[in-house]
Amino acid sequence: MTLGRYADALADYRRALKLSPGDTGLLIQLGKALHLLGRLPEATRFYTRAIAASPSSVNPVLMRADALRQAGRLEEALEDERRAVEIDATNPALRVRLAKALAGLGRLEEAGALFEELARERPGDPDASLWRLKAEGLRGARAKAEAALAKADAALALDPRASGSWRQRARALLKLGRVADADAALTRALALNARDKDAAVLRAETRRLLGRARPALADVERALKLDARDVNLYAAKARLLHNMGRLRDAAAALKKAASLAPKDPGAHTRLSRELSLLPGGHAAALRHLARALALKPTEVVNYTRRGELLYTAGRHREAARDLGRAIALRPNGVGAYVLRGECYCALGRWREALADFDEAARLEPRNAKSYENRGLALRVLGREEEARADFARAVELAPSAAWRLAAPAAEPFARGRELAIPASRAPEAAVHYAGLLRRDPSDAEAASLLSESFRLLGRLPEALEAASVAAALAPSDPLLSRRRASLLRLLGRLPEFEAECRRLVKAAPGDREALSLLGKAFVLNAKHDEALETYRAALALGSPRGRLAQRRQGRAAPRAPRGGRARVRGGPGARALERLRHAGPGARPPRPA
Repeated sequence: MTLGRYADALADYRRALKLSPGDTGLLIQLGKALHLLGRLPEATRFYTRAIAASPSSVNPVLMRADALRQAGRLEEALEDERRAVEIDATNPALRVRLAKALAGLGRLEEAGALFEELARERPGDPDASLWRLKAEGLRGARAKAEAALAKADAALALDPRASGSWRQRARALLKLGRVADADAALTRALALNARDKDAAVLRAETRRLLGRARPALADVERALKLDARDVNLYAAKARLLHNMGRLRDAAAALKKAASLAPKDPGAHTRLSRELSLLPGGHAAALRHLARALALKPTEVVNYTRRGELLYTAGRHREAARDLGRAIALRPNGVGAYVLRGECYCALGRWREALADFDEAARLEPRNAKSYENRGLALRVLGREEEARADFARAVELAPSAAWRLAAPAAEPFARGRELAIPASRAPEAAVHYAGLLRRDPSDAEAASLLSESFRLLGRLPEALEAASVAAALAPSDPLLSRRRASLLRLLGRLPEFEAECRRLVKAAPGDREALSLLGKAFVLNAKHDEALETYRAALALGSPRGRLAQRRQGRAAPRAPRGGRARVRGGPGARALERLRHAGPGARPPRPA
């Protein structure tokens, strides 16, 4: 989805889901894509399936709550917020979300009590003072709203045709959570005064909360006719258009808002979010985020968001820098630690990544992604037992992480050959294979196993050196080249990783594993179009239709045995494959038949 091509992503997710119907990760990703596209009922269904597949996972519950809230199903959203707190009662962020949901429904006393409880239980938290202020504000809010309602009713008893009094009554009702009554009062106010802009804006909000997007949009349009320079109205229009799935129209409304208020950081932030969802909109989204941060350099959300976009664009160093700023401003932001850790992984800085994943796991003990990522970092550093313990914890929290637990210690390398070096015996294995290599410098197998020993010990530069020796001694063995490529990736040397993958594909254009590895290299180097084409070529090689077409052209062998690779034989298509082998460094794999 990094290209903003969400419709294409949906089609691929659906195909993958047919192969693995109970995969929680796929269900969440499919729901997220639909959610971003504004297709809220469908998104809700997939989130519900993800919750059923993984009842102890918080993420799908929170995502469904957000989708339900956007669709105007407020009571159901509140139930999901309660469920999330039950799953992880130790996470203060979940209780803050619940308090805000209660306040939105007019349950101000309950919301205030939750904030007070949080401040009392966690006096050392950086947000404790803010929670106390919120509790104090909510404590008297209900009494104020009831007093305002009584005052409006008294005014209406004297003059039932005063549109302003109906509007004031609606505001009080909205604060008390009586959304339907507020909508009726605003309808009466507009019937009395069709040019009441404030009443139109307020009724658009009540209708949005009731899930009536089209009538709400009509009210916003009515207000814009009365005041075409109100920035907030364009922002409200964009939100409604987004929830209706009209992303381009939403972006156009936000562009108008940004042109009317070039010094408003909020307008640029909202516009960047919408542009990032459109094909080819990442560069423009980054520009507007830069403007927003120039206007307000202390906005944590903008640093995190820009970090996400830079990470997607393959600019990992810049992304890590922005996420570091977000962490400095808000030290308890779990998402920033996880994403910065992933940036460090892409750069080959595994010890720094491990420190970030440790902190994320400490702040949010039920975040499966933290444990899965920490397990990967531990595995690369040669701490296999600790890695498997983290993978087991990730599986407990999110069963879709089970493949990590099942993977062998040599998972970052190709699967074509088993390696029998236990992590506990890696030191003596390194000494043994180094001795063999000294006695016979042409022993490619000893160099390969020495490389694996160094990898298990976390000595990645030495592992790469040994793998390079092995690949030079046996240039016809693609497994050794794959190992060298994987080590280049682990060390963060991404251009060299891509070059090695290109060499693998030139040597065997019909090898699905080589094509998949090249696709990964393109993704890490932010060459998303090339990655997409490469993955399509790899998928076509594995499809029955693609194999049949290639056999008819004499280009491919029958299906390779499990664990092996497809070999390309001679025939009418051999000349085309030969041209690909001798093509320049920018050559792409052949298009699927």
